[in-house]
Amino acid sequence: MPSVPAFGALWIACACLATCAQPRGGTAPADGGADRPAKVPEAAEPATVRPGDLAPLADGQRAVFWSSPEDAVPDARVDERHYVHTNERKHYLYFPYMDCAGGGYVGVGSDQNLTMIARCRAGFAWILDYDEVVVLLHAVHRAFILESPTPDEFVGRWHLDARESSMAVIEKHEAGNPRLGRIKKIFRKYRKNLLAYFEIRRQQSFRGEPVTWLSSEEDYAYVRDMYRAGRIRPMLGDLLAGAAVTGIGGAARSLGVTVRAIYMSNVEELVRWEKPFKKSMMSLPLDERSVVMRTLSSVDDYPDADSRWHYNVQSGLDFQERLGGKIKRIQALMPQRGLTEFKGLSTLGLAGKSAKGMK
Repeated sequence: MPSVPAFGALWIACACLATCAQPRGGTAPADGGADRPAKVPEAAEPATVRPGDLAPLADGQRAVFWSSPEDAVPDARVDERHYVHTNERKHYLYFPYMDCAGGGYVGVGSDQNLTMIARCRAGFAWILDYDEVVVLLHAVHRAFILESPTPDEFVGRWHLDARESSMAVIEKHEAGNPRLGRIKKIFRKYRKNLLAYFEIRRQQSFRGEPVTWLSSEEDYAYVRDMYRAGRIRPMLGDLLAGAAVTGIGGAARSLGVTVRAIYMSNVEELVRWEKPFKKSMMSLPLDERSVVMRTLSSVDDYPDADSRWHYNVQSGLDFQERLGGKIKRIQALMPQRGLTEFKGLSTLGLAGKSAKGMK
C-alpha cells in the first residue's frame, strides 16, 4: 500500500497540480510510435510562481474554495490501516511532466502531496482522504509549517523534547475546532514514527538535487506560502462516492481554475472505473497541460522504480477520453503504456513507445 491507502472508498483530491500533457519530446499515440523508450523530458524550471507571489484569497474566492461538499466518513475502508505517511519514494519521476503554473491540484494522501503541489507550482490545492485520521493529521502539518520558517524547524517540532511546545502550537492554530482533542491524540500517537519519516525526507535527493518539500528550501517556502494564503484544503473525500471530487470540479470552474495535476497513488488498481468515479473525474476542468499521476504495485507485472511501485503519468485529457469508453480497470489500459528511460516510469497519452507485452 502506498501512503495513500488502497481506497475502497476512493478519496483525496487536491486541486492544483498541472503537468504538461505534452512533455518536450512530442506526443505519440497510446499504442506506440517510437522505436526506443522515450527520454524523460527535462523538468521545467518551477519558477512560474515563486514563494512570495501568492496572495491570500479574497473573501469570495475563499468561500467558494472552502465550501464545496465533503464525503461522509465511510463505515469501513478497504484497508483499515492509517497511512499517515507515504511508502512511495520516487514522486520526483513525475516532475518533468508537471507544470501547474498557478492552476489546480487534486491529490490523495498525506504530505507527499506537498512535494507535488510545490514542484508544479499549484495555486489551489485540494487534498482528499477517506480516512479521517489522515485528514486531521494535515491540521498538524499546517500548524507546524505556519510556525516554522525552515524545514529544520518543522522537523524539530516532532522531537520528544519539543512535544509540549508543539502541542501548544496545535492548540493555537486549532482553537475552537471540535476535533482538537483527536488531533492532539493523533500527534501523540504518530509523533515518533513521523519524526523518523520526516528526517529521511529532509535529506532526500536525486542526482544531487533536493526532491521533496522538506529537502528543498524553496519548495518548503512555497508550501508555507500556500498555507498562509489559505490555498491548501485538506478534506474528506471518497472517490467512489464522488460528491467531494464533483464539488471540487464545480469550485474550480467557479474560480476560473484549470486542474493541471491529479495524483491518485494506487487507488485505481483497487477499484473499478464505475459511474460515480467517472462522473466526478469528468467534472474536473482540464486542459492539454493537465496530467494524472498514479502508482501500481510492481508485483503486478510492472517494472518497479523503488522496489515496490511502478509510476505512471497520463495526459489528463486522454484520461477523461478513456473514461468515456468501455475500460473499467486501469490494468486494462496499462498494456498500452509508453516506455521511458526509467524502467519504473511509464506514460499514457504522452510521448513514448508502446509497452504492450512488457513485463
